[in-house]
Amino acid sequence: MFLARKKTGSYRPDDLIFPARRGGAIDDKTFNKYAWKTILNQVGVPYRMPRSLRHSFVSNAAHQGLTPSEISGSALD
Repeated sequence: MFLARKKTGSYRPDDLIFPARRGGAIDDKTFNKYAWKTILNQVGVPYRMPRSLRHSFVSNAAHQGLTPSEISGSALD
């Protein structure tokens, strides 16, 4: 996902992944209320903390053959 974004030419290393509606960084409380819980409800997934996705992401990426360097994002530099 990040590599594809970098290829578009609009990539900047300091870009925010989840910006606030009015710009700037989104805080944890706002993300949880307006994005995370909304998405979980829409797809019918019981609530879980956002941090629970870390292990799922790493496991899925490794299963697809990505190297630890690629998973960590250090391959973006």
